[in-house]
Amino acid sequence: MMLQCLIIILVLTLGIAAIMINPKDEMELCNTMNEVYNNEALRAKYAALGIVRANDFSWQKCANDYIEIFKKIVLS
Repeated sequence: MMLQCLIIILVLTLGIAAIMINPKDEMELCNTMNEVYNNEALRAKYAALGIVRANDFSWQKCANDYIEIFKKIVLS
């Protein structure tokens, strides 16, 4: 159950900026790592997607989200 929750969190956090694999399939992990290592275009694609995805996060947004949560708690 814990692993399933972690996987869901990772999928939601990483979005399209990651290659999803079965964490219990060692061969799939090896093959995917090999593909990324040998494919410069694939590395460049995911590097760019990672930067785009990282722009969705900031300390300011985090603080604003917490402020909204606290407002809802106070007003309820």
